[in-house]
Formats: sequence, structure tokens, C-alpha cells
Amino acid sequence: MMTTATTGSTRLQDCRAPSPTTVDQCKLDGWRSYADAAGKPFRSERDCVKYVTKPPR
Repeated sequence: MMTTATTGSTRLQDCRAPSPTTVDQCKLDGWRSYADAAGKPFRSERDCVKYVTKPPR
């Protein structure tokens, strides 16, 4: 049995990329490794930076 490091869950739908917490994590293609709080991957570095710098609505 395999579990995820972040949730400890074995369900596929619980496995998703973490959300970035700093702008530096979005740079140099780092944005490709992250997703927003809903688990949706970022489409660009700009989207990643906006997510980190602007609070959710």
C-alpha cells in the first residue's frame, strides 16, 4: 500500500501537487510543480505568482 506524503491518504483523488507559499517557488519553472488550493495546476509562472501574492477571494 502506498500513501501520499502530504495527506497520508491512499485515495488517488487526494494526491495532488502542493500549493506554493513564496514567489521564489514559482520562478525558474517551479510553477510547474505546484497547484492552487483546489488542486488545479498553474498555467504559467504569472498565475503562480498571483496566487502567492493575492489572498483568495
